[in-house]
Amino acid sequence: MANGKDIKSIASEWESLKQNYNSGSEVCRACDYITNAFPYMEDAVAEVASIDGVGPLNSFITEAEIENLQDAITRARAFCENIHDDASTLLDSPFLSKMTIFLDEIFALSPKNVTLEKAGVFGIVNEVSLFDLVKPNIDDKALKKDFNTKAKILHEMPSKTLQQAIVDALAKSNMGKDINTIYAPDIQLLIKYYETLFPYEAMLFNELFEDVEKTKNVLGNIAKIKYLAYSSPEPYHSVFFDNLMMAEMGHTKPYEKEVNGVMETQNKFGFYQYGRVNIDLTTGDSYWTCRVFFHEYGHYLDALHGKVSVALNDTIYSDVYDNIEAEIRKHTTDINEVNIILESLKEGGTEFPSDQTLNNYYRNEVIEYYNNIQNGVLWDNKAVVASDVYGGVTNNNIHGKWYHFPDIKTDYERYYWYDINGNPTSAQHREFFAESFSNGMTQNSEAISSANIFFPNTNNELNDLITSMANK
Repeated sequence: MANGKDIKSIASEWESLKQNYNSGSEVCRACDYITNAFPYMEDAVAEVASIDGVGPLNSFITEAEIENLQDAITRARAFCENIHDDASTLLDSPFLSKMTIFLDEIFALSPKNVTLEKAGVFGIVNEVSLFDLVKPNIDDKALKKDFNTKAKILHEMPSKTLQQAIVDALAKSNMGKDINTIYAPDIQLLIKYYETLFPYEAMLFNELFEDVEKTKNVLGNIAKIKYLAYSSPEPYHSVFFDNLMMAEMGHTKPYEKEVNGVMETQNKFGFYQYGRVNIDLTTGDSYWTCRVFFHEYGHYLDALHGKVSVALNDTIYSDVYDNIEAEIRKHTTDINEVNIILESLKEGGTEFPSDQTLNNYYRNEVIEYYNNIQNGVLWDNKAVVASDVYGGVTNNNIHGKWYHFPDIKTDYERYYWYDINGNPTSAQHREFFAESFSNGMTQNSEAISSANIFFPNTNNELNDLITSMANK
């Protein structure tokens, strides 16, 4: 057995992989190199299983066979070191995922990991490794020395070059996907090799979550947060990890909080520096858990770097007004009507005029275009950035599914976007930066595409801002 699978079934899986590729292709040759090694292992295990006690095994172990096995592993390694260079043209995503996982299993097929269960005295079952059985029974000294050397090589982890190739290949094949749809072994394999390559970053992550109460859901969500951070593209990757050492979680265990006069248990954690507590790591929907984690981390970064998001404020307003005006012009080309409707939806007071004159100017139709709960353009999950920030600019006259605050109970909520005098509170650019940073880290292609549509100019400035933060 090897990693819970018998050798023959693993060999069959390798054999089946090459069926959809042309004979003689690099993929088929790599599969052949590996499957050719399996009969040797299968015969070795069968021979060991037939031994009564510990008998001589040198009859089937020859130097040529050991060389063949080592050659197969070497060729497979050389092939896989180039996966990240030609994955887009040579391999499709399903094959790539299987290739990396089987490659991990191949490295487990060392003589030290191939074991025999052998019944002993009083029916006690003992596990004996092929390595321990073979080593003392090779008579030829040179062959014995060569066997020890080869066994040590096989038992080692893949080279750092190969580990990086696996990390790059997995990140590339899953880029843009919802984290809930990524194959779980891909997540674990990338984390395993990334943390081997970058132990300091792994240490910072583990310290961040050290005191968090780790239920099954929490551990699963932490793994997915790690995966997204480890596979994130530049410059987001550098900005995240360059500032991770200063990050510190706030509440790390469920706590009691009074809500409307009733004490409720809260499962929300946050970052001390920013002072907000909005991250629920216990949820079963990892996509939103990861989005909220990186959103709050974006707030932490913004505060840590001196509220850098303020530089985006004017362009945010300009993009929102341009988009709303374009929608108004679908209903009327009368410049006076356009301006009246646009002004009524702009910044300022806590309430806006709602007389019949404005309604006659198509104001309701424009609001419906954005706000309609069934088909409004901001009521799609992918429009998460615009949903909140359009609410921020228009004081929630226009908003989508996700916004601050649908159920106003306090003055803090009532004046979140504009103060009592109608002045912007700066929440507009802070929320845009936090949501956009979350987009950059989670890399959901639909959410990124939506943000580019609703904030074409602001996103250009955001890219420059994130790049400048990475270069500090």
